[in-house]
Amino acid sequence: MFRRALAILAFSLALATTGCGHADSSGGSSMTGAKVDAAVNSSGMKSAHFTADGFIASGAAKYAFTGDGDMQAAPVSAMRLNLDLQTYTYLGAVTFHIIDIGRRTYTQIGAGAWTSSPDTTTFPPGTPTDYIGEETRAGVKVWHTEAVSDGHVADEWVRESDGYIVYMTFTDAGGNTFDLLFVSYNDSPVIAAP
Repeated sequence: MFRRALAILAFSLALATTGCGHADSSGGSSMTGAKVDAAVNSSGMKSAHFTADGFIASGAAKYAFTGDGDMQAAPVSAMRLNLDLQTYTYLGAVTFHIIDIGRRTYTQIGAGAWTSSPDTTTFPPGTPTDYIGEETRAGVKVWHTEAVSDGHVADEWVRESDGYIVYMTFTDAGGNTFDLLFVSYNDSPVIAAP
């Protein structure tokens, strides 16, 4: 569910993303990407709030964005994202609000009207393809996984103690990057269509 939401994030900003790839590179560990994915899916993480930053590439130009969002697993799988994209033009920063719920993507640019379109992302079901290893982030033991396909790289750090995602990064072949730092769990407001 959370990997699908990341794909929707990328799609909503006109990025093509996938998450399938190559063999386990864990150096002989019994942990695998599939086991980490199972830990996330069986964890108590029903919703999560995150901060977001990164760059959208357009030709040689890169436009920075910052923002935040929420992902939820119940009562229905959904994602809400608020981004401020710096245009470096007379427009200044442009705010995007994106909600994906019920196989529909709702988008609002600035204070404009919400638009709605069918969610047509084709993010394959699956798991991280590589278990990179055990790491420590902010004093916490985490599993690091990675999925690579056609120049797209998605990394995820999952807390060992409870299977909660703590950090995700995504880079596509076009140079677009997303960094999501998860800051709270199971206390996000329920996401609904606008």
